[in-house]
Order: sequence, then C-alpha cells, then structure tokens
Amino acid sequence: MLRLLTLTLAAALTAHAALDDWQNLQALRPGERVWIIYRDGNSTRHRTATAASWTESALTIRHKRSEVVISRADLVKVSTYAGKSRAKGAAMGALIGAAAGATFFGVAAATDDFFNDSIALVAAGGAILFGGVGAVVGLAAGSTKTQTIYQVK
Repeated sequence: MLRLLTLTLAAALTAHAALDDWQNLQALRPGERVWIIYRDGNSTRHRTATAASWTESALTIRHKRSEVVISRADLVKVSTYAGKSRAKGAAMGALIGAAAGATFFGVAAATDDFFNDSIALVAAGGAILFGGVGAVVGLAAGSTKTQTIYQVK
C-alpha cells in the first residue's frame, strides 16, 4: 500500500513539474483558444485569446484584433480550452438553484403566519424545486473545461 502511494505521489509530482517546461507551448496551434495569465507591470492580467506564434523568448497572442507579445518572464500560466462539461454545469446549477430556492421560500414562509410551523419544510421544497430548475439550466449551459499546458512554479 505504501509503495502504491509513493508511486502515485511521484507520478503527480512529475506531471506537475512538467507544467513549467516552456517547450510545452510548441503544442499550441495558431488560432487555438487559450486562457493566459501574465504580469503587466505590478498587476496580473487575464486574457482569453487565440494563439498566434511561439518562440524561445515570447508567446504571441491575438486579442481583440491586435497581436500582443508576452515575454517568457511575464507569462504566468497558459491553458487551452478542452470543451464543456455538462455534468459540472448541472451540479453547479443545482447548487445555486437550491440555495436560491431555500432562501427565497424560507424568507417567504417566515414572513407569512400560515407557514410558522413548517418553515424548514417550505424551504426544503423551494430548494428541491429551484435546484431542479438550476440543474436543467446548468446542463444546457455546461461548464468550460481547461487544460493547463504551462505554469510558472
């Protein structure tokens, strides 16, 4: 068991260590959508852009019809979009809907004398109702998945 745990930890560390390899950016195809985090002076900026080109010293991206060259020293993280996860979107929608439904129905029941004895029951019903609606909306919208290909330690 200890040997399996050691091998798993070593594999995880090796995979994480590979993310700081600048050569990983060779895998970017021109026009591929990327999520970039980089330093701009004293602030950190985030951009959704398309990859244009890559050199040993910089990454060039296209953002809002202009090309931006980001030096290797300023680049913090590069991720590519890997599609949508409908299950994650449905789970997030269900959680948000359930919280909103429980709050809305709980407050409504607390302010009405008719529901004094069953506020928790009414709130639970609201959570179930709105949670179901949220799950359907989240399922339709999905959640974006990204894959990190470069990250500074």
